[in-house]
Amino acid sequence: MFTIDHIHNAHLTLNPPDGWRYVRAGVWVKPSYMPQMSGDRPAIGHEPVAVLHREVSGRMRWNGGGKRAVWTDRVVHGEHPTEKPISLYRSFMELFTDPGDLILDPFMGTGTTLRAAKDLGRRAIGIELDEKWCSVAAERMAQGALRQGAA
Repeated sequence: MFTIDHIHNAHLTLNPPDGWRYVRAGVWVKPSYMPQMSGDRPAIGHEPVAVLHREVSGRMRWNGGGKRAVWTDRVVHGEHPTEKPISLYRSFMELFTDPGDLILDPFMGTGTTLRAAKDLGRRAIGIELDEKWCSVAAERMAQGALRQGAA
């Protein structure tokens, strides 16, 4: 599960990676969206959330019961240009994982996913090419437990 551009979401719908099945798109409504700077078209105030599951027999994991796949979490603009709210990623983890599960973030940035995993008792691996963001993520991970909703 991850936030994604609508074009990439459409591609995943038709061509999920080998060993995975596309389940559906949720939506992250962004109350603190970035305005359309050119002013010649509407700004985008949401991001699709691609929900995929591994191809395994049995039921898919969803800890949310009948809950809708709609999230409204405000971005607190930090250092990273595409930073996501930690509350959003905590919610994803609570709905799709259990304590002790392993989470992979191949685009780690400032470590929001890793920090949320640590706070919720999950294990996590992050991959990031830019050494600057690796340093920020390492500092974030060295902090003690953060309060709910903190970045």
